[in-house]
Amino acid sequence: MTLGSGQFCTKPGVVFVVDSDPASAFIESAQTQLLAHTPHTLLTPSIRSSYCEQSKHRASEAGLMCTTQDQDFTEVTSALFVTDSDAWRTNPKWEEEIFGPQSMVVMCKDVDDMLAISETLTGSLTATLHTQEGDYPAAKQLLARLEEMAGRVVFNGWPTGVEVSYAMIHGGPYPASTSAASTSVGASAIERWLRPVAYQALPDALLPEALRSGNPLSVPQNFDALG
Repeated sequence: MTLGSGQFCTKPGVVFVVDSDPASAFIESAQTQLLAHTPHTLLTPSIRSSYCEQSKHRASEAGLMCTTQDQDFTEVTSALFVTDSDAWRTNPKWEEEIFGPQSMVVMCKDVDDMLAISETLTGSLTATLHTQEGDYPAAKQLLARLEEMAGRVVFNGWPTGVEVSYAMIHGGPYPASTSAASTSVGASAIERWLRPVAYQALPDALLPEALRSGNPLSVPQNFDALG
């Protein structure tokens, strides 16, 4: 939420929890740490202005409890909103991102309530499951939905780190990206700029070097019975 002053596109913007004593303790701890956090400097004046306006507007809406500090002229403070699943359902606009150090916790009645809400969520770059082994049956139910709505599913961690690797997928269904079939980070990102072409029955001399049978570029090649 506050890493990089909340200016990561993978910032955990909405956290869904089952209403319980541990969830209340989590929220209380987050609120305490937020109030002790130093103010943030955002990237540009326009980003600061947008963050302040959106946060102020959201804090004024019914059904939300907001924990924050007073803003000064140049810096901004973090904001943590808390609501319940009923209020969330009547305010779909709350899913829209506020760019900056802000997040929202939604208290769900139970796992079934959380599952029902997950069916209404739009595309996202990431989705995270925080759970333990005893809750794996419920986690499997949620996982089936998270795979549909996010490009990267994180287990017991936070999504802000985006490592450039073969395994990284940084994309997702709209509005997370405009092309859910590709990634903008990782080895597969080059595929965004490529178009597949098949060369049928061409002699070796006319094929691109990467496709020749002698493999002069030593690149991975796949062969089947048809060639």
